[in-house]
Amino acid sequence: MAEAPAPPAAPFAAKRPTERIVHGERLVDDYAWLRDENWREVMRDPAKLKPEIRTYLEAENRHAEAYFADAAELQKRLVAEMRGRIKEDDSTVPSRDGAFAYYVRYREGGQHPLLCRVPSAGGDEQLLLDGDALAKGHAYYNLGPSRHSRDHGKLAWSADAAGSEFFTIRVRELVTGTELADEVPDTTGGAVWTADASAFYYVRLDADHRPSHVYLHKLGTQVSDDRLIYEETDPGFFVGVGELQAGVFAAIGVSASETTENYLLDLSETELDILHIHPGGVLAGLGDHARGHVDPDDATLAGHLSGGKETVDTSAAPEVEDGLACSQLGDRLGVATAKTEVRSRGQRLQFLLRIPQACG
Repeated sequence: MAEAPAPPAAPFAAKRPTERIVHGERLVDDYAWLRDENWREVMRDPAKLKPEIRTYLEAENRHAEAYFADAAELQKRLVAEMRGRIKEDDSTVPSRDGAFAYYVRYREGGQHPLLCRVPSAGGDEQLLLDGDALAKGHAYYNLGPSRHSRDHGKLAWSADAAGSEFFTIRVRELVTGTELADEVPDTTGGAVWTADASAFYYVRLDADHRPSHVYLHKLGTQVSDDRLIYEETDPGFFVGVGELQAGVFAAIGVSASETTENYLLDLSETELDILHIHPGGVLAGLGDHARGHVDPDDATLAGHLSGGKETVDTSAAPEVEDGLACSQLGDRLGVATAKTEVRSRGQRLQFLLRIPQACG
């Protein structure tokens, strides 16, 4: 019986000791040179990786391929068996939003999602984004979050074609399928449309890949002209933005491991200041009435908070001004009433904030 061929020799990584002192301890790393000090730029553009590092990594890949070459057929059978147990043409449950219901589906043999919609009253499917088609020609492609405008005429969608998790947001006209010229790079991928679909809010990542800034991009303008809405300078905090259910407000969430701050954005007005709901406490469950069920006299926000940068005293409910100036939401129509109910539940405070329609 013939002996199995010897496995190929593994590539050799040279030892280049690098010394550093951490907490008074001397640490020596023989392979620190494999971590490109230019890694931030490499994340955005892999072609910028140092040639000597790339050469070594490619040698490791060739070694792995050669080592497992005799198992190639087994790998194919295993993949075919696993795919055979998966419903490849699966789809999500349609989510109705006014005139349309939106959902994601997959085609058999495909690898990327297809974003679709159908008229709520019934009708033919409209394919909005074809992930498989968009991925052609790319060694890597990740279709990110997408969001349609309130009038269902536009789609803000995002993708990462480099594996860096820096998503570029683009805008598509849904009736014609035409891509607008707008391209917003270095984002988390999500977008929140203004009420008139003339602009959208997004979160930009910093050089360390931390979501740290919220910007407003107006369609047809340069990214360099985007308006800064919120900046978080503390490296321990991360920023997000999302639309609340009724579509009246968006919420900016600023969070660390135990602390959350929340701000409101009026989606009908892009020039107003943001409203700081709770400074430095833990706020979760911020929400509003479901779309289509908002009381015409007010928009209601609810949530709960506990702890924070300063201890919350639950022995008495905090005082709340009955006449909240609309200027706290931005310059609006004088003074309106904000009724706030705060209840103590152990170490948690629960609140209900009603903002009359005149103010929001």
